[in-house]
Amino acid sequence: MSDDLPSADATLTFLVAADDDPDGGSKGIFSRGDRDVALRQISVETVQRNLASTIAGLRQAFAGLRDAAGDLPLKSVEVSFEVSATGTITILGTGVETSGTGGITLTFERA
Repeated sequence: MSDDLPSADATLTFLVAADDDPDGGSKGIFSRGDRDVALRQISVETVQRNLASTIAGLRQAFAGLRDAAGDLPLKSVEVSFEVSATGTITILGTGVETSGTGGITLTFERA
């Protein structure tokens, strides 16, 4: 259905770190902890392309786990992503650096 496809100029609004701002790191309109943040419009096409590329890499990384897991098969994987001001997708690790960071969380589960 064509109704499910975004228009060529469709955008999403993200709250991003102002220091990631492609417009020169201007001061953000909000403050989150010790970082200034700003609202940025990022094209759906950019987010979609970068998510697809990241997910393809994750599929490769997890491809051999079925055999390696033996009697304890992997049932699901939860991955959190952060979106930069330019639409770059970064997988979030764990630790103090990511505490309080928002993002996109996807859960993949075997059927």
